[in-house]
Amino acid sequence: MLRSLRENLVMKLLALAISIMIWLYVEAERNPMQRRQVNAQIKLVGKAPDNLIVRVRPDMIPVEVSGPRSEVESLDENPDPLPSGNNLSRSAIRAVVDLNTVSANTLRLPITGYERPEGASRVAVKGLRQYVNVEVTRKLRKPLPITPSFNNAAPFGRRFTTPRLVPSEASAVGTQQDLQQVDKLVVFIDSQEGGVREELPIRALDKDGVVLDNVQIEPPTTRVQLGLVEAPAERTLLVSVPITGQPAPGRVVTDILIEPPQVTLIGNAERLLPLTHVSTTEISLDGIQEETVRQASLQLPPNVTVKEGRATVRVTIKVRELPGTARPSAPQNP
Repeated sequence: MLRSLRENLVMKLLALAISIMIWLYVEAERNPMQRRQVNAQIKLVGKAPDNLIVRVRPDMIPVEVSGPRSEVESLDENPDPLPSGNNLSRSAIRAVVDLNTVSANTLRLPITGYERPEGASRVAVKGLRQYVNVEVTRKLRKPLPITPSFNNAAPFGRRFTTPRLVPSEASAVGTQQDLQQVDKLVVFIDSQEGGVREELPIRALDKDGVVLDNVQIEPPTTRVQLGLVEAPAERTLLVSVPITGQPAPGRVVTDILIEPPQVTLIGNAERLLPLTHVSTTEISLDGIQEETVRQASLQLPPNVTVKEGRATVRVTIKVRELPGTARPSAPQNP
C-alpha cells in the first residue's frame, strides 16, 4: 500500500496544491475581501471615582474594517455613539473605554481595544482615532424630601393612609447645572391593587414634572408602606323635585328652578353608590296663579348628610297666563 502511495508522489502533491488553490479561489469569488470605514460605538467599562461624574461626548469613532464581504457589510455604519444603558448595537464595532483611569483633570480617555459583533469574527479592525473626549466634573449633592405620587385614585368609599417612606429623604447627585433643574424627588406609587409594601425607585423631576435622567439619586429607592381604610364617601347628585297638582285655571307652568340644582352627599359608600339623584318632599301646584317660591326638604337615606350642611332647596315655580283668559273682576260694594 505504501508503495502505491509513493508512486507519482510529485504529481499527487501537485494535484492537491492545485485543488487547494481552486478552493481558495472559489471562496474568494463567492465571498471576496472588502475594506471600508465605519463608526464604532463607545462601550464604557470600569468605574470612575465616586466623587466624579464622567460624561463622554457623543463623537463618532471612525475605524477601518476589512474582511469577507458578507461580514463587513453586516456591520452597522452609523450606530448611536452613546446608547442608553446597556442597549448596545448588536451589529456595530465597539470601542472600549476604561473609566478606571479618570481623574479630575482628564479631558481624553484612550480607546483600549475594539470588540467585533457576533458574525464578524474574521473582520480586522484598525482604529483611526485612539481616544474619546470626556467632561469630568465633581459630584454635587442636593438633599430633598421624597414626595409620594399616586398613579391611581383610592376606591370609592376608601382612602389611603399616610404613606410611610423609609428613607423619607434622598439626595439628587449631579453637576451644578443638573441640580439647578431639580424641583423635587418623587416616588410613583401604583395603588391599583390596594395596599402597597415594596421598594420603589425615586425620580428627580423638574418644575414641569419631567423626569431628569441625567440626575442620579442616592439612595436610588425607598421602602413604601401604604394602606387602605374605610372612609366616608362623597357623591354629587342632581336634585329632583316631585310635582303634583295643576295651577289655577288659565295658568300654565313655564319653568321650575331648583337652587342649588345639585348637592354633595357624605355617608356610607354602600348607601351612596346606588343613588342616581336626590329627591325632595312633594310640591303641589294646586291653585298657583303667579310665580311662587317654596322650600323643599331633601329626602336622605339613613346616616347620609349634605356636605354643605343645608338639607333644603329653594324651588321657584314660574307661571304665565294663557292668552284669552279673562281676569276675575273685583267684587263691587253694594
